[in-house]
Amino acid sequence: MLSIDFETASTVDLRRSGVFPYARHADTRVLCMAYAFNDGPVSIWKEGEPVPQKVIDHVDAGGNVRAWNAQFEYEIWNNCFLPQLGLPSAHKLNYIQVYDTMADAAYFGLPLGLDQAAQAAGTSHMKDKDGHALMMRMNKPRTKEPLTWWHEQNPEKFQRLCDYCKQDVEVERAVKKSIRHDLPPGEREMWILDQRINARGLALDTNLIERMETVADDAKKLINTELNTLTNGKVPSVGSAAAMLTFLQNNGLPEIDNLRKDTVVDLLADPELPELVRSVLQLRQAGSKTSVAKLPAMLQATSADTDGVLCVRGMLQYYGAFRTGRWAGRLIQPQNMPRPALTSAEIELAIKYITDGANAETLELLLNTPAMEIVSSLLRSVLVARPDHKLVVYDFSQIEARVLPWLADEQDTLDVFRRGEDIYQQAAGGIYNKPPSTVTKDERQIGKVAILALGFGGGKGAFQTMAANYGLSLPDEQAENIKVAWRGSNPKVVQFWRDLDVAFRSACADKSNSFSHKVGKVTIARWGSHVVIVLPSKRGLFYRNAALETDEEGKVGSTYMGLNQYTRKWERLRTYGGKLAENITQAVARDCMAEVMKAADKQGIETLLTVHDELITEAKNDRADWQSQTLERLMTTPPAWAVGLPTMGDGWVGDRYRK
Repeated sequence: MLSIDFETASTVDLRRSGVFPYARHADTRVLCMAYAFNDGPVSIWKEGEPVPQKVIDHVDAGGNVRAWNAQFEYEIWNNCFLPQLGLPSAHKLNYIQVYDTMADAAYFGLPLGLDQAAQAAGTSHMKDKDGHALMMRMNKPRTKEPLTWWHEQNPEKFQRLCDYCKQDVEVERAVKKSIRHDLPPGEREMWILDQRINARGLALDTNLIERMETVADDAKKLINTELNTLTNGKVPSVGSAAAMLTFLQNNGLPEIDNLRKDTVVDLLADPELPELVRSVLQLRQAGSKTSVAKLPAMLQATSADTDGVLCVRGMLQYYGAFRTGRWAGRLIQPQNMPRPALTSAEIELAIKYITDGANAETLELLLNTPAMEIVSSLLRSVLVARPDHKLVVYDFSQIEARVLPWLADEQDTLDVFRRGEDIYQQAAGGIYNKPPSTVTKDERQIGKVAILALGFGGGKGAFQTMAANYGLSLPDEQAENIKVAWRGSNPKVVQFWRDLDVAFRSACADKSNSFSHKVGKVTIARWGSHVVIVLPSKRGLFYRNAALETDEEGKVGSTYMGLNQYTRKWERLRTYGGKLAENITQAVARDCMAEVMKAADKQGIETLLTVHDELITEAKNDRADWQSQTLERLMTTPPAWAVGLPTMGDGWVGDRYRK
């Protein structure tokens, strides 16, 4: 096993561009490479030296290569390191020989950051924080005019950077030793496919992006002009937060202390809000749309593929969702693009108007919608099929609502899906104790909210919070009654939470490393100091250093060491039956998607992206119909390990990505 780590420098901002444009840019250069074979000493190669022949021979022979976040090392080796040294492409790495310690760490419950992972694993080697700060300085030019580089002008700093690079290899090897295991074969297969998907990318309509940027700039000027006039010059722009806060406090909102997005939404929900205040807040809301910031981000992350098509690559993070193994978004993050405010027909019109040169004011007149809202609604539309291709998109229908009752053996609910009936009507029928066919539209909405809010142990508060997202406001007593009625209609789901809670607590308490208990279709077991939940797919969810702890109120509960999604710190977290059921349900849904992705790949289908429960693929025009039918068959056929799970898919074929 060859372990490697590169330190590079460029005029390109890696965090904004991603590795694919970065590795191919003419200014990007490899400063040094730390390398080691197996447990041997770490050596360093520096820019200007001959490449170590032993390293080249190892790669040429198909030898295994390991790195942390190996996609970076893979791309730098193939598209920067070899060209920089004038070496032929015959020396390129292949995905099959590359192993990613970060992926291994994530699978076994450690953070994605090397520094955090080393600390969490308690390794003897730790990341050099001072060296990291130096690296962040030296990966940029020392001066841009003329273009000079730190490593060429400061030998002492360069040597310090080389030492830092060597230490990273030591830390990476130490983390790997602490894990002791590689990815299981099925996950190893999925990781390789993930790398190929990231390298393929999705084409961009860069002309539309540039025109949308112009419209957004135009719209912001209009908003600021209106705001300046409305406040008699006291608030010159939506970005003048302090001035706006003072203005609002002096005009009817003395209690307000911030202008965060959620605060503005809550304030605008008040029907008795003074009209001047409402208008100012609406302008703040319209002009502060962070989603339009994705436009320049898209252009920065763009590079040409082998056919010269401009595309964005590297949008997926394998095992990015810490507790479930789902993919997370990177760069432009299509996973959090806003829901369009326009219909499909209006989106087509908006694209035509914008490409024809319409400005913000004209767009608002033609579509009767704020220009910023129009731009936000078109974000997905800039992701397009390559020439002579179609996007073929399929997504799992209500996958979590199907997986949970399957895990809990709630056959009555599963039968509703098998018969193709409306699950929200069915849920409402159970809540209101009436035949589903007699459920009203409003009652059906309650049924929908109940399924979304109550499936994982949520109480009346969770129900009320979710209901508010659908424009529903329910008093405490009614919300409590709905919760009780829903639980009464889903007794096996409720029992599933309780059984998970008891089994997990028992695993935390058992120090013998022999605990193993089956709960429905999953197994909870002790694994050293950790607890692992073995899913139906045989993939494991790892809860590190699990233990029973007493909280400030004297309640004993299950805890484990994990990454707090809010603080981003590695700390002790509490869990319980309902939360475990949520983790398991989302993890099984992820495994269903992984099975479809692997099966589609074997059929020659090119996957470009996965967003939540949606799979975005691409096909030659004459294969689009066949590909659509194939994806439908794959999504409606449950995996071999999920017999009885009534999966269903829905899809479309088109030129542009859409919701």
